[in-house]
Amino acid sequence: MGILEKLLFEQFPKMPAAVRVVVYLLFVTVFVYLLLVPRFIDGQLVVSDPETGGVLPYRGADLQLQVDGRSYKFRSNEDGFFSIPVIGRMPQGVELQVLHMDTSQWFPVEISVGEMWTNVLGARGHRIEVLAEKPFIRLGHARAVSLIGGALNGLVPPAYAQSLELPRTARVTQARLGDLERAAIHSEVQQAYARVSGKRMQSVTSDSPLSGAARGLTYVQRIQLVTELEARLALKIPDDHWQQMRTLGQLVDYLEKRKQLDKALPPQSQSHERSWAQIQQSFPPDARPVYKE
Repeated sequence: MGILEKLLFEQFPKMPAAVRVVVYLLFVTVFVYLLLVPRFIDGQLVVSDPETGGVLPYRGADLQLQVDGRSYKFRSNEDGFFSIPVIGRMPQGVELQVLHMDTSQWFPVEISVGEMWTNVLGARGHRIEVLAEKPFIRLGHARAVSLIGGALNGLVPPAYAQSLELPRTARVTQARLGDLERAAIHSEVQQAYARVSGKRMQSVTSDSPLSGAARGLTYVQRIQLVTELEARLALKIPDDHWQQMRTLGQLVDYLEKRKQLDKALPPQSQSHERSWAQIQQSFPPDARPVYKE
């Protein structure tokens, strides 16, 4: 018989009434605590939009949690949201590390026990702001927070994919875009790039850099560019697609092929755009579009 069972079935009935009440309340308190203690750290990464004064999701960014010398990595989704499981059940704060994509450095954000419970009881997540200048990362909401700025680790440069390969099926081939459709997409991309980068339209070409060069766009500018084009062209670009592109020409080629895929598929009965997973599932496993190097 275990210690807990022995206590409950042998010792507990023999205890004085006052002691039994205290023990009972202690068990209830522990049970309620384990029931209500936060199981996930939920939140959103955001960045200020200088044009509107609002915020944009800091999408496709890496976060990590270090526990017992091990790093557990997570990534914000296309809306900047993340959900990280709490490893320990004891009442203690958590230090998240957020990768600032433009500086390629990790910055810690401390979330105290009180902040964790406040978010649980208030049914809201943490808002973490990504800034262009120090402290670079800041825990949002109008309440006392602990801010720590500092570089922890470098970022390994990613491998860059080159293009979207379409399946060689009759319906995809027949859905090729006409010259006017391609010209319209090129114009949309060129205008959006010029607006985000602050460059003149005449200087924007297929070789204009998205990343990988000192004269390319910042990560925040790339988010602004992708978000604007998604709205204008009525499609969703997965973060692991646009993050790999290095030039504007690659982005134009990708968007042309995405619109060709849309034409090849039946019209959407829903108001929102097809996800990349839905597009792939619309084709047989051996004839699906692939984004590859």
